[in-house]
Amino acid sequence: ILLHNPLKKIQLLCDGCVKPITEIPFYKCLEDVHCGFVLHEWCARLPPKIDDHPGHPNHTLFLMPNNITTTEMVRVFKCKICMLPSNGFSYGCSTWKYYVDVNCAFLPKEITHEAHPDHLLSRIDASSTSSLSNTACNACGYYLRNHIAFCCHSCNFYLDTGCAFMLPGLIRHKYDKHPFTLRYNPVENH
Repeated sequence: ILLHNPLKKIQLLCDGCVKPITEIPFYKCLEDVHCGFVLHEWCARLPPKIDDHPGHPNHTLFLMPNNITTTEMVRVFKCKICMLPSNGFSYGCSTWKYYVDVNCAFLPKEITHEAHPDHLLSRIDASSTSSLSNTACNACGYYLRNHIAFCCHSCNFYLDTGCAFMLPGLIRHKYDKHPFTLRYNPVENH
């Protein structure tokens, strides 16, 4: 079994969360050799529905697999939380056309983040507070309006979900022998 390894040009992505499969165990379709359908163990155990999601309260979101066949186009949707396009599984409310990817479906209430390591960041709904409509994410500079974000109230530090869960923090590139580190502020002599 060959796991995801970009240096060896092996690409193994989970069809649920569309993230690399880098460790065992995972699930793979064995019915058809050309199928290539694979899932992380976590993605194979996703619940069929989520009640009262913080981004779409008072509604039930249902798991919607992206059924891809050779005769259909790939369904791409824009996640309402991180605003990134995805062709993986989603949780959705068809009535309101509200869809979130499986990563944003399970947002924690609090996180720690290397961009603000001294404090816990709490989840907030920026669309429910008018004072946050002109507040920008401290990492990317985009406004938080109509998004779920994470904040440190004592420092007025804000991260949108895209920046809060950006992975990985350290990468390697085939044309450079040194690793690249994700930075949030300018770093002298690096």
